[in-house]
Amino acid sequence: LLRAAEHEMEIGKRIQAGFLPEKMPDVAGYEIAGHFQAARVVAGDFYDAFPVPSIHRVALVIGDVCDKGVGAALFMTLFRSLIRATLQSRTFVSWAVDRDPANAATPEDANFSALAEETLANTVALTNNYVAMTHGKTSMFASALIALLEPQTGILSYVNAGHEPVYIAGPHGIRETLPPTGPVLGVFPGVTPNIATATIEEGETLLAYSDGVPEAVDQAGEQFSDDRLRMILDAWSGSAADLLDTIMASVNTYTQGAAQHDDITILAVRKLGNTKEQN
Repeated sequence: LLRAAEHEMEIGKRIQAGFLPEKMPDVAGYEIAGHFQAARVVAGDFYDAFPVPSIHRVALVIGDVCDKGVGAALFMTLFRSLIRATLQSRTFVSWAVDRDPANAATPEDANFSALAEETLANTVALTNNYVAMTHGKTSMFASALIALLEPQTGILSYVNAGHEPVYIAGPHGIRETLPPTGPVLGVFPGVTPNIATATIEEGETLLAYSDGVPEAVDQAGEQFSDDRLRMILDAWSGSAADLLDTIMASVNTYTQGAAQHDDITILAVRKLGNTKEQN
């Protein structure tokens, strides 16, 4: 029975891996990198990045379902699927395609911006309401950052649903912190999503992460802390992928082999700063 259970868990692990991006989207002028490390065989964390061509945006998502293990993993697939499917809904695709091209010359025009915010609000509301109303008795919820990036301008429309603060850092350290804009998803049906905006400037990196990073503990039970993470960002000027490697190396050095108690997920988006850097 134990061998059969282990086999089933391995199958679950492979299936769950299919809900994470196999590769990051190739977005001109940007570098996008992600890292995922489960605390157990399966996890409750997730991240995603994919283009939404109908509104000329790139979706950026990171989430953390409460608890760990099989239950969290099942709800991870639900939250991730609802978010991705709704962002790519045919309703919005049809709206954009049917517009008069003469009235929508650029992806950053007011009409596309309004549509992006409508898409974002609809995604957050549908995901929250579905889980809260259909699965409310399970008391399962997720914190999440759901964002839409306009690549030409670097403007980010986002909802931070009870998630960890998101940082935008550049040559002079952390320039902006994006705190929660509303509650976690799946608890309070009917909550109106609060949409905020920020901008990733040239040479800057947006960093989102799950609480498994600052709450990683050493042998004495002391946490890595958000302060140590901020210190890395304040001194950072390299690529998105190297930033994730540096964070994980720092966490691993700090924990010194202590057991990992929570899933760790990180998403970094760097806007390249010059022609040389983009080549």
